[in-house]
Amino acid sequence: MKKVIFSLVMVVCYASPVVAVDLTGRGGINGNVGVLFPVGDLSDVADTSFVLGEKLLYGFRSNLIAEVNVSYSPLSEDEDLEILGIDADLSVLELTGGVRYLLAPYGRMIPYVSGGLGIYISSSNVNVSPAGFSPTESNTEADVGLHVGGGFMYFLSDSMAFDMQGRLHVSNPDYFAITGGLSFFFR
Repeated sequence: MKKVIFSLVMVVCYASPVVAVDLTGRGGINGNVGVLFPVGDLSDVADTSFVLGEKLLYGFRSNLIAEVNVSYSPLSEDEDLEILGIDADLSVLELTGGVRYLLAPYGRMIPYVSGGLGIYISSSNVNVSPAGFSPTESNTEADVGLHVGGGFMYFLSDSMAFDMQGRLHVSNPDYFAITGGLSFFFR
């Protein structure tokens, strides 16, 4: 069944008429949801989690879009910590800005590469409770980091696009996120 659905989506994508969308001078908004994969030290204490986000977009040229992003992810703790009697509530708030360089369109689909800088606010609330001992430690850190990635926008109309993106975030903590959502562009 998955192969049939995938085949239908691919046929629709490639059989669609060419849409010339010029985003110069147009603003947009994007809501997205996705999956966060911990990398490096974060993978020692957190499992794969979900991420929710919102982006503001603005087309400076026909192939260049500026974006401001706010995303939040409540991280799920690693099961090994639970076995040791450690209860950790972890989260990441991402405030980033960057640019998307749009590549040559394929029908209604426009691939892009992206990059930028941001502030990553990580919070933790750790409760250790082996043998009746339960100290709690809370910590919040703000770090500057960068992100690189790519994705594609599939235009459903002149003002609405499905947006799929993958990003590697290099900060404290490091993670890779894949998100998808709808973008609405205004004149």
